[in-house]
Amino acid sequence: MARIFITGSSDGIGQAAAKILADQGHSVVLHARNADRASSTERAVPNAEAKLAEAANASGNGTFDAIIHNAGIGYGATSSQEITADGILAVFAVNNACATATMAVTGRCGTRQGHTPTEIASRMM
Repeated sequence: MARIFITGSSDGIGQAAAKILADQGHSVVLHARNADRASSTERAVPNAEAKLAEAANASGNGTFDAIIHNAGIGYGATSSQEITADGILAVFAVNNACATATMAVTGRCGTRQGHTPTEIASRMM
């Protein structure tokens, strides 16, 4: 089974992925933006290996076979926010910074030959 680090796993898609992967027997390391969200995630995914309130702590947790970059922000489908040029740049900056910072602190994905970091996103906005 794989060892998987999931950013943004405190709710939504990230939490659902964490539950499914942990239930399948994978070793899942959770991530949330703060301690309160990390605690609620730990309750939702009790069989997770560990929880991190900050992605920077991932570097002390060994290597991962997979990293799922799920942390980020966006304009929701039901959002009443007006989409502006500044807003688009802010969303883009946060979402790209999340993935870049995670890769930097985790030393990329694993150290074994054949591992290729892959970014998947449903949308950038």
